Amino acid sequence: MPESKDIAFFIDLISNAPNLRRLTLPQVSRLIESHPRLKDSLLRLRKLSRIEFDGGVGTGPALSILKSSGWNLSVLSLGFLEEFSGPHFNVTHRDAPRPWTPLLDALAAFPRLHTLRILSFNTNLPIENVGRPASPTFPSLRELFIRFSSSATLDLVYLMPNLQTLEYKTSNVPREPSRRGPAFSALRSVMFDSSTSLSRCCAEERLGNAYHLRIFLPIRYNGPDTDPEQAERTRLIMTAFRKVSPVFAEIGLMVGGRPMEFWGQIAADVLRLRHLELRVHLTRVDAAHAGWLDNVPGALASLPLVGLRIHLGEMPGVDLQTINERMFDDPIYGPSKAVAMQLYSERMEAIRTLPRRLADAIRSLRVVALSDGQSDLDYDGTPSTMRRPRVGDPRVNVDDYASLNVWLLEPVITLEWWRIVRDGDEIVRMDALTAEQGKQAQRFVEESDLEALDRTVDREWFTFVVRF
Repeated sequence: MPESKDIAFFIDLISNAPNLRRLTLPQVSRLIESHPRLKDSLLRLRKLSRIEFDGGVGTGPALSILKSSGWNLSVLSLGFLEEFSGPHFNVTHRDAPRPWTPLLDALAAFPRLHTLRILSFNTNLPIENVGRPASPTFPSLRELFIRFSSSATLDLVYLMPNLQTLEYKTSNVPREPSRRGPAFSALRSVMFDSSTSLSRCCAEERLGNAYHLRIFLPIRYNGPDTDPEQAERTRLIMTAFRKVSPVFAEIGLMVGGRPMEFWGQIAADVLRLRHLELRVHLTRVDAAHAGWLDNVPGALASLPLVGLRIHLGEMPGVDLQTINERMFDDPIYGPSKAVAMQLYSERMEAIRTLPRRLADAIRSLRVVALSDGQSDLDYDGTPSTMRRPRVGDPRVNVDDYASLNVWLLEPVITLEWWRIVRDGDEIVRMDALTAEQGKQAQRFVEESDLEALDRTVDREWFTFVVRF
């Protein structure tokens, strides 16, 4: 907890900032109990539209303040994790008799709330009366981000009839049974961090069609077909794709030398898919994985894609930035170093040829992008240098909770876009796009309805989105 003098200074500061519109405060319930002046100062901030109580909300005074504040909030973030024990700081809420009532009462105080983020809210108890006349509803809410929380927290979805975006992350949550329930109402975007969150959500029962599907963490796809864990991961991915039937999908894979055969089934089951963002990671430095990128064009060939963006993650194993150091010449590191150099060389050659090979394989493709998260290597004994500074990702917005995840925060050293000009099935040329034109294409994919456009006009529409 911050020292008292720091809190006193903070209270004085916000007391003289009546026009403050955004506030982030940690350990909030404990601070309010320890410093009574803080409550009065918070309640005088009449123009707040965004509050982030990042930890220590518990069932104590923080929720009471929200309920009586009179604020006109559009964004609310509540973190329930508390490092210290105390009467109002139950970390899990599993033993609380009515864990939902204070939270729902607080949410009801904000009829214009658009975005809600819940962190570390863990309870085994469902919300009472869901779907009944006595159940509260929050029609203004459009975005719900549930992170590090139990699957019971998904009951909130049933109280938000106009919800468009749902994120569910289960990282650092103790193992628990899958959470069954009725199907969710129609959503535009659904995001999960892993196959584990898909399982706990009971995706097969609860998910329906959505425009966008994202699965954050790279899913391993490099074991034998007889590996039961891999079979279950693949089944969960297939279930999510089949149920959501996305037009725009983002997924990360850790691959080896094996073909990615499940894409053929996705092509058969997900007829709406038009744009794919695929993050590809090499599972480990191993000679058996030579040519790991050569499988990508063939694997995706049957998909009806109009747009494709592929990101190549950093290579694992030997630290490639220090690969020229003499310490890697010993009997332990020597073989790994040689394999790493081979795989890196193959990777660089694949990057050079991959855009054209993808265009040849996917006949419907009109725009392709390739981003690389790996810095350059030098094999002549000199220190390695970066190819260029990171270009970042134009989608990242620190105020957008959908962007605060490993998917968009991976390093991007290079990002290149091409427009594919065809005459029938023949490729006439591939035009390199500027960074700004690439942003336009990305924005169009995320904000438009590709499926509706695809039904009404020829697929050449996508090539004219980028204006010259």
